[in-house]
Amino acid sequence: MLPAVTTEPKPARREPPIVIALILFLVAWLARALFVAAMPDETWPHSVVYKGDVFEWFTAVASSRLGTPELAGLPLRPPAMVWLVDLLWNDVTSADVGVLRHVWRVLGALVAPLTYLAIRRDFSEGLARGAGVLAAFITGPLLLSTVIESETPYLVLVMASFALPARGLAGGFGRGLLHGAACLFRVEHIVVVALLALWGLTRPEGRRVPVAAGAFVGFVVVLAPWHLHAWERTAAVMATDAPRHAAAEEALTRIEQRSARVTWSHEAAAERDAWPAFVRRTAAAFVADTVRHRGRTRVEPGDVAILDEAFDTRPVALPARFFVSLYGPLNLALSTDERAFFVGFQRQLLDDPPLLAGGPSRYPAELVTGIPPASLSLDYLPHLALLAGADVTPADALAVVASKRGLLRAVHAWRGAASGFGGFALPLGISGTRGSVDLVVTRGTRADVWCVVLFLLVVVGAWRGGARTAPWVLFLGAQLVIAAIAFGYARFGATAAPAVAVLLALALQKWSTERNALILAVALLTLELVRATVGIDVTIDGQAVGVEDPIPLRDYSPHEVHIEFSSPH
Repeated sequence: MLPAVTTEPKPARREPPIVIALILFLVAWLARALFVAAMPDETWPHSVVYKGDVFEWFTAVASSRLGTPELAGLPLRPPAMVWLVDLLWNDVTSADVGVLRHVWRVLGALVAPLTYLAIRRDFSEGLARGAGVLAAFITGPLLLSTVIESETPYLVLVMASFALPARGLAGGFGRGLLHGAACLFRVEHIVVVALLALWGLTRPEGRRVPVAAGAFVGFVVVLAPWHLHAWERTAAVMATDAPRHAAAEEALTRIEQRSARVTWSHEAAAERDAWPAFVRRTAAAFVADTVRHRGRTRVEPGDVAILDEAFDTRPVALPARFFVSLYGPLNLALSTDERAFFVGFQRQLLDDPPLLAGGPSRYPAELVTGIPPASLSLDYLPHLALLAGADVTPADALAVVASKRGLLRAVHAWRGAASGFGGFALPLGISGTRGSVDLVVTRGTRADVWCVVLFLLVVVGAWRGGARTAPWVLFLGAQLVIAAIAFGYARFGATAAPAVAVLLALALQKWSTERNALILAVALLTLELVRATVGIDVTIDGQAVGVEDPIPLRDYSPHEVHIEFSSPH
């Protein structure tokens, strides 16, 4: 008798990871394309649901092309966003803006496959696919990637650094390059880098010399050329008189001629000559003309205090060495101001009237009319002091994080991370308050309950994943800490939403299977298709939104956005 024939069950056929990554990319791109197709703002540079700094990027690029860069070309902001817009932007037409927004949707669609590739090294294929689908549809990054802002390219770089294996010198070098490039989009990323570096030192692979050395070299290679340029440019600007428009130059010349008979004592002149050349001429004219106004013809050493009496500051130099950009101290001063209690960009310090001790009559009327200026001006001494960080320290930032104000800001940022899924922002809906240079955020009891439940699920996911989830937890935590310091932007929380997707998939790992990931993707895509087909009605502050934005382009104040289904087109 022949022995029974036994057959081994064939292993289940599994698609290569690159195929799954490509599918996730297409799904994420389609979700974004359908979202934009349903909205009336496709030709705007901004969006109904997010109005950020897009006009600042266009203005910076246009000014640079005309040879008149803002603030004499000082590196006020991280440079990479301006570089990217300059590379891609050719015109100011609606069609050109539409192409740019499409590029941003493509960039945003890369986040989901990169999340999948990053997580599958440590967890099951089903869990990785589930996290990838959640990352494709989680609302915060979806909204971010429909607008020309820095968060999307920044997030792509961060997720790419997570997805890149840290193997040997080359792997470490690649991660260092990506993290350095991310800092050129958002200087605050240095917080993430520091946390990841500290965590890496506790891991066997992180203590390997080739990986650590490669990461350090890659980080420096990206950042060193920019820093050498930025430091040199700042020194050059401080050493030359500030460029002015014709009207401002004419006014300053008139003031100097009016006080031409006023002389300076040796001691007063020595202090004057020590001021940065960028503001020396303006400050000296203010002192001399005030002395003339008060009936004298000589500036004595004590008269230099006129600047303290008028502005509570004297000319100070901008930092000679700084990390990436100069705007850190300014933003820290604005966000730690005691009047900037909750969320949103606050500019009270920029708009505060000058001290003018003794009253305006003690100063020439021409010198104290029209101050403070409407926009940041380094000719105006209080603005220069804010940018130089004269009154803030890192301890101020830590104090805000540990305060009630910091907690409330972090909670608001968490709303951006927990905003829901898809263009519907399920289960909350996408209607709500669009903050100053920020995303729409839904409020109310249902939103509060959802945020708490999702936070608890994220905690469960972090616990279940253990040490393997540390990079994701650190990235999420860093964004919330940054938001606690910097105005509590919901967009900062939205930037960390891929980490929420990963931790949520871990919390629900019993249901995180390949089959369920497919079902979820099909269901959410179907809803997006329905949304785009049926049509929606959009209002801002009760005003219907059509082809044109009813809100002025430069209006960054909070507005109420309402979106609901309409009758079919």
